[in-house]
Amino acid sequence: MKIKQTDIDGQISEAFDGLTEWAKDSRCLGRIAKTPGGQHERSVTNAFYCQLLKNEWVDVDLQVEHSQGSFRRDIVGLSSSKMVFAVEVKTPFTNSDGIRNKTSKKEHLPKDLKSLKAALDAGAVRAYYLWTPIGCYPVDSRGQMIVLAPNSIIENEKAVKQRFKIQWPTRPEYESTGKPEVERAMKAGADEHGLRATKIKGWTRVNLPSPQPGLYAFLDCTLFRLSKKR
Repeated sequence: MKIKQTDIDGQISEAFDGLTEWAKDSRCLGRIAKTPGGQHERSVTNAFYCQLLKNEWVDVDLQVEHSQGSFRRDIVGLSSSKMVFAVEVKTPFTNSDGIRNKTSKKEHLPKDLKSLKAALDAGAVRAYYLWTPIGCYPVDSRGQMIVLAPNSIIENEKAVKQRFKIQWPTRPEYESTGKPEVERAMKAGADEHGLRATKIKGWTRVNLPSPQPGLYAFLDCTLFRLSKKR
């Protein structure tokens, strides 16, 4: 049975919506936003995988952390052992260099794009990249971010980390720097690999359950589809 590209897009988009709804009540993600313990990306990947499993897939087997040759992809859909689609997930923290670290280092975004291009070259119908930046910061009684060192991003991060015990506190200007960096890096990285990155689910902010009084935790989500340039 030939699987329609639009059907896959619909299933993936539905799982994205399910992920954002699930995250609203995830106390686990709220705790991870404050003290990750190395569980942030795996937790989001598993949650997205569980949302995909809720859909009805005809002749498609879903697998998480699937290895193929030199590639280890976060989520794949297989039909008769052939790859139908692949998903890579990236969950950077919103601290001073959290997002830029994931977009610039070769073991992160560049490696994932190489993996997705290889999947498409091998005959996969679709390839996706799910970004879910996760953040936490202290707030005052009005819900406004508390900034302890307004003249230095690094010094503020150190001060907030020490006083509020947040492992990777969100940088004050994350909104104006973080999301644009993701979109810039996706376009530039896709171009370098002969791919086109199309955002099929816009940025969606999820307020996570607070890990403790006086702290705000959140998950930002967006989804790109990667396709080969003609």
